[in-house]
Amino acid sequence: MKMLEDIEFLRFRLNEAYKKGLELTDGRMVEMSQDLDKLLLKYQRECLHNGVKIEVFT
Repeated sequence: MKMLEDIEFLRFRLNEAYKKGLELTDGRMVEMSQDLDKLLLKYQRECLHNGVKIEVFT
């Protein structure tokens, strides 16, 4: 599924950037984090719309 690949890719990029020393408040990190949040929300909504039960952690 393309969306899951996009989610994993962004998660990987955030992790790698953090390992390289990029601060969490850096604009690039914030942008990647916001993009990941949007994708996760879209994925959650699609799952709910399609009747797929997913675990939600808060």
